[in-house]
Amino acid sequence: MTGLLLSALPLKLGYATTIPGFADGTIDATPIRVTRSEMIKAGDLGSVKTWVGEAGAAPAPSTCWISKSAPYVIRAVVRTPNALAAWRWVGIGKSRLQASKCT
Repeated sequence: MTGLLLSALPLKLGYATTIPGFADGTIDATPIRVTRSEMIKAGDLGSVKTWVGEAGAAPAPSTCWISKSAPYVIRAVVRTPNALAAWRWVGIGKSRLQASKCT
């Protein structure tokens, strides 16, 4: 969901903001920042120019690769102290989710 929210923002290098949210019964704020632009492979779309957005902080920061056009979220990675979950665009009606335990 974070990636889709990021795609609605006016992304550019150095862009930073805070998105309000609700977690564990309290209102919180998630810091967002665009760290770089990167060309990545996007399955049947070929190579796509993306903005790389960092969201949140420890203990579970996420990184999203966002394109300027649909499907927008090309790749997403969420890290926790004990695990890593990664999702990437493969093609229409397809995606890949990989999760692994960090040791």
